[in-house]
Amino acid sequence: MNIALQPQHVQHAHDVESWPADVKFMLSVLADRPNSSGGAERRADARRPYRKRANVHLIDNAGNTWRVVPVYTRDVNETGLGLLTSAEMPIAARAILHLPSPGGRVWQIACSVVRCQRFIDHWFDAAVYFDQEQAALRAHHAA
Repeated sequence: MNIALQPQHVQHAHDVESWPADVKFMLSVLADRPNSSGGAERRADARRPYRKRANVHLIDNAGNTWRVVPVYTRDVNETGLGLLTSAEMPIAARAILHLPSPGGRVWQIACSVVRCQRFIDHWFDAAVYFDQEQAALRAHHAA
């Protein structure tokens, strides 16, 4: 599934200053942490900061949303997105990411949950992998 633009606009999705203190703290810790391999970036297209409030719609086998998970995005590339959330998500869960674009529209991107690890207290460091590469995200460097 490619990006589907929706007509609604998202307000204040980029206002990191209004995010919870825990989220801002985790973003700063993760920004200072070397990657998990301890070496050079392994991704062909390195992730870039992309800070938005978004929602991950977990979907069942019939394609119906069974849970909406609010998330705070960290970084993005054309194949995936790193995020923080206060809700645990099952690994390999199918989902539709509702991601605000820099222009204020909402992209809907089919994806799968590939990581969801407890980070601190009730917060999780997670990632989704897109079903198809999202070339539109390659060009965006908005934070």
